Amino acid sequence: MMEQADEEYYSLKGELHEIGIPKTVIESHRKRIKFINKITKLREQVYLVPHHTKGLDAIGARAGLYRKEGNELVPDDFRHELSLVFDTSQGLIVFNSCSHAGVKNIIPEVQNAFPSKKIYAFLGGLHMKGDVFTEEEIRGVADYLKVEDVQYLFTGHCTGEKAFAILKDQAGDMVQELTTGKRIDIF
Repeated sequence: MMEQADEEYYSLKGELHEIGIPKTVIESHRKRIKFINKITKLREQVYLVPHHTKGLDAIGARAGLYRKEGNELVPDDFRHELSLVFDTSQGLIVFNSCSHAGVKNIIPEVQNAFPSKKIYAFLGGLHMKGDVFTEEEIRGVADYLKVEDVQYLFTGHCTGEKAFAILKDQAGDMVQELTTGKRIDIF
């Protein structure tokens, strides 16, 4: 868990409401939690990669996501989020939750962490649900993944049906639906 994960986080979707990890959860499990702030090897070929791209607070403001800094709410810069990366014989497989930082920011961070490796697959939501992203921006994500030679995008949840349909139309079989209980054999 990133060191900033125990800060207060909020969403302005509807009424302002807290979306962070409850302090009681962190305190009651503190001995089990290891805070990190750099690329961390969990075991052979399995890593956690933090997000450090500058300027991500603009994405936070656009998405209505904030963190508490002192007594103020400031746009979230997602410095508390991580990617789980498997280094396989096919290439890197990147797991992310909602990809709040944006896949076009996450992929370069992973590539910088593993400069001689290509990304084979990306699994996770893309936080494009609703009308925050234009069709052109969504198509741009599909084009970006093709340029980066990502073979598979498994996505669902917060990507949204509209964005999923556009991605699928733009990138074809590279884009696969990620659903609960789905088994994916990549290796």
